[in-house]
Amino acid sequence: MEFPLSLVMLDPSDLRRAGRNLPPSFGIELKDGGCLAIEKILRLLPGKRLTARACFQERTVLAKVFFSRFGSHRQMNREARGLQLLSERGVPAPVLLGRHSVAGGGGVLLIEYLDPAERVMERWQAVCHEKAGSAAQMEVLEPLFALVGVMHAVGLCQKDLHLDNFLWHQGQLKTVDGGGIVPCRGVRKQAANLGLLISQLPWQSTDLISKLLVAYQGRSGSVPFTSSQLVKAAEKQRHQRLKDYLAKTLRDSTEFLVRKNFFRFSSTVRFSSSWLAELVQDPDKAMESGTPLKLGGGTTVVQLELDGHAVVVKRYNRGNLGRFLKRCWRISRARKSWLAGHRLRTLGIDSPQPLALIEERWGILCSRSWLVTEYIDGVNIFDLMSNYRKDTPPVGVMDAFVTLFKSLYRARISHGDMKATNLVWEDSRIWLIDLDGMKAHRYEVTFGRAWKKDKKRFLRNWGNGFERQNWANILFSYLESI
Repeated sequence: MEFPLSLVMLDPSDLRRAGRNLPPSFGIELKDGGCLAIEKILRLLPGKRLTARACFQERTVLAKVFFSRFGSHRQMNREARGLQLLSERGVPAPVLLGRHSVAGGGGVLLIEYLDPAERVMERWQAVCHEKAGSAAQMEVLEPLFALVGVMHAVGLCQKDLHLDNFLWHQGQLKTVDGGGIVPCRGVRKQAANLGLLISQLPWQSTDLISKLLVAYQGRSGSVPFTSSQLVKAAEKQRHQRLKDYLAKTLRDSTEFLVRKNFFRFSSTVRFSSSWLAELVQDPDKAMESGTPLKLGGGTTVVQLELDGHAVVVKRYNRGNLGRFLKRCWRISRARKSWLAGHRLRTLGIDSPQPLALIEERWGILCSRSWLVTEYIDGVNIFDLMSNYRKDTPPVGVMDAFVTLFKSLYRARISHGDMKATNLVWEDSRIWLIDLDGMKAHRYEVTFGRAWKKDKKRFLRNWGNGFERQNWANILFSYLESI
């Protein structure tokens, strides 16, 4: 077969060597003489496999290319078997169109390309900040739980059960990624699988489980497990997912770009790595052009505009020799804040997105470190609530306070410095900043002590002379009750 002259042809060894540096479009020669034209890479696991929009015999398809040196055919067979199981048991899913071996090793699965399609994750992100159980949220969640109920009813589970593995196409919800489809019977396995889905929703959604179980059970009329069993399963899954994700923020992956050597470590959120490249390379130089927010001895904070993005850069300074020797062998303060920010956001608690972590190192010893986050242009809560000394503030403000404290209490997280300037009101939400002292507690005793300190520091923002009327009485009474 003749291949387009402009198409760069790559074989599996080329794909492995390229890592993440693949051209935007290229061709792959198939063993039967055909040519697969890759048009856009959608997902890439360097050295192993990729998912792409492609053209085969003048038809647009979804191509899954397996090119690892070992195990590629096993992975391809697992993916194909999962799609076949979905088709055989009547679960809505894209159609497997064919499978081919690749010249030079590996293989390709050609799958129906769903276009136009919208991921459930995209729909959920548009409504996730609404009040739990809103009509818009239920429009997203009920069909999802109904489809999972269908899968369980026919004895199948999606091991990698997350919102990105479901697509709306022509008014129908479909499941994708056959590699995670396995036979699944038994109450415990199905409860654990459904708990995995629930664990990816904000904790407030736990209160909706009884309603979502109605959608899950569909026409069967019964559910083999209780809401309390699902809550326990979800908490277990949430803990493990959070642990895995935090570890992922410190290694090179699809989401994070990590560079490290004996003298330096950096981790950057990959979608922002291009416009943050110069800052990550030389943070001190970038900070020179920023607007100072804090010029202290321990930390220096500036606000910058980079390629249309507003960010905050916080440098943790070395200090004197005694301070350096005390801290150099510990985890850096920037890394603590980096992990804390990702923890809060994973738990659905509002905090500026951490974008980059940079550390000056000497082997295991750390000197200076930097944290880059998005900039939240809001007003601190003291200035906000001072406007309501005698009047009751809008309901949304009180709801935001209650949601924040409930979320922190449920997750057993203490902030460590609950002064007013560390709580920012923006976009009808309260954002937590300055996470240096934040701690996730394993034991109730230590959390109880830290929680009391947080409440005491929060109340001290207004002092004894503040007129505790209306909103203040309500909020302070609430805080004393938890």
